Amino acid sequence: MKDEKRIYTEPHPDEPVERLIMEPGPEDEVTDRYDQVDTAGFAGIPLFRVVHAPRHPMQTDAQDLVSRRDLEQYYLDLSALRHLAHRAANELGFPARCARPACRRAHACVSDRDENDWSFPGPWMPPCAGTYRLVDRIRGHMRAKAGLVNGDGDA
Repeated sequence: MKDEKRIYTEPHPDEPVERLIMEPGPEDEVTDRYDQVDTAGFAGIPLFRVVHAPRHPMQTDAQDLVSRRDLEQYYLDLSALRHLAHRAANELGFPARCARPACRRAHACVSDRDENDWSFPGPWMPPCAGTYRLVDRIRGHMRAKAGLVNGDGDA
């Protein structure tokens, strides 16, 4: 056991995040429609496209409906996280040193990662958070804001 090598090493906080692109398959349905969940509270917030896998031949109509609703809720939650992450990036002053000219010109976080970029932490994080340290700063700021909303005293 002494000579056992450690396979995984913790990344350095300032190490760039390695990209992982996962494209939808040719059989997948990619849509902008949210038919099973209510998006009324998301007016003005850009929503992720929903990727539905083909229906399994053994699925009943009810099972397919639940599967579609769960996926739509998942992508709606990702959209909410992206919106909150952009707000956190703005409040932390990230646009001033963002590599994207659009963000610097707008003095606001206006850029998005590719929807197919599933590298850590996922497509909901702004592209200016390209290192583990910056991702942690945004996540910490989001947790603090969530604590204020929930009424937690030590957020």
